[in-house]
Amino acid sequence: TYLTWTNHTVCCNGWQHDADLDKCAPICSTGCHGGLCVSPDQCQCVPPHYRDPERPNTCITPVCEPACFNAECHANNTCICRENYSSYNSTHCFKCDPGYTADENLNCVPICDNPCVNSTCTAPNTCTCSDGYRHKNSSICEPICDCVNADCIGPNQCTCYKGYTPVNKTTCVPKCNSCSHGDCVAPNTCSCHSGYVKIKGVCKPQCSECVNGFCTAPGVCTYKNGYVKSNSSANICVVPCDDKCKGYCEDGGCVKWNCSSTPIR
Repeated sequence: TYLTWTNHTVCCNGWQHDADLDKCAPICSTGCHGGLCVSPDQCQCVPPHYRDPERPNTCITPVCEPACFNAECHANNTCICRENYSSYNSTHCFKCDPGYTADENLNCVPICDNPCVNSTCTAPNTCTCSDGYRHKNSSICEPICDCVNADCIGPNQCTCYKGYTPVNKTTCVPKCNSCSHGDCVAPNTCSCHSGYVKIKGVCKPQCSECVNGFCTAPGVCTYKNGYVKSNSSANICVVPCDDKCKGYCEDGGCVKWNCSSTPIR
């Protein structure tokens, strides 16, 4: 004859012994559908499930409209992103490598901190210039032109500076209101040719002297009306001889002889 001692667990009211776990487990009298019975008649729902306000101890699965993308639907039509995913909007989440973000189609695209001007962001903080442009700095590209006296506004597109006019697609020259016998070297700035001098803003021919005549070209004196050129100097004009002159003409003057053979002028 022998005696056997057996341990017997007595659970409190609302609890029952769980033989598998060898401990007391809570009892939910109406069940715990879709959740865990954590204390007597206390049902805890496992997220994203939540308790049905109309049916005690019943957990329901939330439904979001529109549906969640890369996220779990929670109560109140709320989408919560999966682990390591970022929110794009209230329903969509995305996952990209560092330095990238999602575009409107949830494709991962690089991020450039400074906006790319005339260029495309092709890698994190890397701008690649469009055709016909070159880098001005890391984020701005400027058009390529060989402009003369003009601003480059686009690839091989030049706009003349103020006071200049185009002669072809890339070259502009200064404009002058008048620049006869000179070169327009800047807007309304005329540089006279050799042999000319500027008088009151106009290039005039230069003569060493021009008596009774007009200087019509550098070193060229043209006689006034009623005068002729002197035989002694191309820059002197004199009154022509009278047809009634009895003698000979010298420098346009009538030379007469008297008895002493001395010319009288």
